[in-house]
Amino acid sequence: MAALALLLPSHGEASGVPIIGITEPVEEIDLAFPEVGIIAEIAVEEGQTVVKKELLARLDARSHEALQKIAAMKAESVAAIRSAKAELDLREKRLTKLKKLGTGNTNPDELARASVDYETALSRYELASEESAQAGIELEQITVEIERRTLRSPIDGVVTRILRDEAESVSGGETLVMSVVNLQQLDLIVHIETELAEQISKMGSVMVDRVGHEGAEFATSAKVQFVSPVVDASSGTRRVRLRLDNEDGHHVSGVKYQIQLSAPTAFSMRRE
Repeated sequence: MAALALLLPSHGEASGVPIIGITEPVEEIDLAFPEVGIIAEIAVEEGQTVVKKELLARLDARSHEALQKIAAMKAESVAAIRSAKAELDLREKRLTKLKKLGTGNTNPDELARASVDYETALSRYELASEESAQAGIELEQITVEIERRTLRSPIDGVVTRILRDEAESVSGGETLVMSVVNLQQLDLIVHIETELAEQISKMGSVMVDRVGHEGAEFATSAKVQFVSPVVDASSGTRRVRLRLDNEDGHHVSGVKYQIQLSAPTAFSMRRE
């Protein structure tokens, strides 16, 4: 944790006091496959902008894809159901016709046989329907397995690092593949004296400038996102997190930004 010592002017000096921190992404996520396998494709490049759920990389899943096609054919096939339904309708009509004739005009054995044929046809129709539903469930399971071998971006962001190449093997959950960061917002985190932290908390937002590029071009309002209620015993400071909107990509992560406050005493600031 780097420390920055700052001295605020005493009474009578200028009120504008630069307080410096370093910006960082609001989100930075390291990604890995949950499964063991061989990387079949890296679909992005470093520096590429991606959207949530966009394909980043995938493992070799050819065996699962073949099973997926078979399961899809079974799930989508209606031939067995249609055949069983046609037979069921035929058996039902015959049974209904015999029942309408009445017991006096129908052979009891023939009626019993028609009833058995109907029940058998009904069972075949229900079995065909169940097999189709089972194939649908198998298709869902295989699709999930394929998706576990597919790496997608969890956020809208930028790919900052790609650590593995195509054809390289990875261990499930242990081998980092790439990193994605969200730069649409930036955090400016500082540790400042308690009295000044309370002052910032009441303000709600402050103006910040990029160090070395002061002026209207880089000036922006940063919202007070969090002021820690806990005072660090060793430094007597509180952690403060400011947030900068950066949807237009105008501001840069990893550089010094400053805020302007007035205060009557000296204090020390630490950055994480």
